[in-house]
Amino acid sequence: MENMLINKGKMRIELEEDKDKLNLEIEELLKVKNMLINSSSYKSLYGKTTAREQGEQKQERIRSRLEHSENVSPLAQEVVARIYDECATEEQKKSEIFILNKTKELLYTEIGSLAHDLGHTPFGHDGEKSISQFMEGVDDREEIDRMIQKRIQCFGRDYEEQQGHMGKEVALSFEHNEQSALLFYELLHNGEINLDCIDANRIIQIILSHSRKRVRKCPKDLVAQVVRHMDTVESRIMDFCEISEYIKLEQFENKSYAQKSAKEKMDIIKEELVREAIEKGKIDDNMKALNEVTQFREDYKEAIYFLDLSGGKGLLTSENIERNRVIISKLLEYYYTNSDEMHTKYYTRVTPINLEIEEKIHSVHDTLQSKDKTGAEKAVDFIISMDNERARKEYLRLVKQRIVTGKGIEPITPEEIKDVKRSQQQERIEQWRGKQEQSHTVREARNIIRDKDANFVQELTPEGIETILETRRKIKEDAELDSLLYKEMEKADCARKERREVIDIEGINQKLGETPKLSEEERRKKSAIQLKEKWQKKQVSPDNKHLKEER
Repeated sequence: MENMLINKGKMRIELEEDKDKLNLEIEELLKVKNMLINSSSYKSLYGKTTAREQGEQKQERIRSRLEHSENVSPLAQEVVARIYDECATEEQKKSEIFILNKTKELLYTEIGSLAHDLGHTPFGHDGEKSISQFMEGVDDREEIDRMIQKRIQCFGRDYEEQQGHMGKEVALSFEHNEQSALLFYELLHNGEINLDCIDANRIIQIILSHSRKRVRKCPKDLVAQVVRHMDTVESRIMDFCEISEYIKLEQFENKSYAQKSAKEKMDIIKEELVREAIEKGKIDDNMKALNEVTQFREDYKEAIYFLDLSGGKGLLTSENIERNRVIISKLLEYYYTNSDEMHTKYYTRVTPINLEIEEKIHSVHDTLQSKDKTGAEKAVDFIISMDNERARKEYLRLVKQRIVTGKGIEPITPEEIKDVKRSQQQERIEQWRGKQEQSHTVREARNIIRDKDANFVQELTPEGIETILETRRKIKEDAELDSLLYKEMEKADCARKERREVIDIEGINQKLGETPKLSEEERRKKSAIQLKEKWQKKQVSPDNKHLKEER
């Protein structure tokens, strides 16, 4: 058979003809998919939020990072499938080669979509900023060189040069797309996958290019283009669905677009993506529909990133942005200097965002650390393995350890909170000034942003106002807890200095919660020992005849 080419307009797709090669590739890709969805890195996304943080009401419908990924996957697959079908004739669609090629492309699309947020941190982009600051502060030249070499192996030298990581005085940063690619690369090389049969580098590039911040130029690969755009579209539209009850629709310039259902908005985007691919032979970043959904986000993004007049609090992204960022920073600093306290193997302990998906969660065993990793990599990987709830509990566990034994993390200080508030203000001011054609001083920009925030409250619904009040209440509770931790730590330090046992452990347990339960691995070992002891007692007991008869 001659080379099969499917094309329409400017879109040209050459199909692989070797059926045996295609079948082997599909078989290995299915193994990769199965390995991915059963990994602890993937399952931990059930406990990481997108637009909103989990509140006290468990019945609240809050979207997790994993749900976002599982939404992007079928949307991207539908677009790729439609482009293939549009480009092929009816006769070509029936051929085995076309079906195998299309199946292969859909698997690359599905795996790339599911894995694109694999490296997201607890507390979303707030946690990401804390880890980035930590990585920038690593000054061990040997560690940096080793990490860069691993990045070159995973991303390629060209990517690292584009990011400015080649040279003697290079400082690293942290981005979730790169962490996602590194985790996926590690999964591939630790699993029983025949890497000669698949294009692993292609999946890595799909994962990397979903971030417009790090990969500014639209990728050439069609699947990478589709995943990049559907990731943006899904998050923009579904974030709005999640917070729509807090915003008055009168504020939108394009009210008719805002009133459309999520499905209607998605259908408009999908149609234009397919049409763009056919007409131009690619899907670039300047599509009309993409610009429309970006402008749509501009109209509601203040509801996600709202800061009150004190300049410190996000409305919906987090119960306490400052505290969460400091928690991640403290955990990183602690485990970087106490790497021996990190587990080398562990069972996932995911706390799902929504009760309805709790049944899907089960513990899976993963090897987390390897000997060839640097101290910074081990600390970052360990934090990434946690979901939101586990990160908070880990912080409190280590603070309690500090109070009782004198080791562990010191409680968060008001000065640390103020530092994060100032950095957040500065980030927001710089971001706003960068989008304005006219120049403003920092003071002018701060005043404009504060006025904007104050005016925005008028555009919120009663539910939105109530959420602001609830958020402030939680901040106050967090501050009171930190104050209690300070007092308990001072008491404990005094007791140790005076060699007197006056540490009120029961009181601490009441304030911070009981001693953490055994890990899944420890629980299983304890259960196995108890069963063994029980069996041995039965064996030596005089009335064990029935056991022999059952055998």
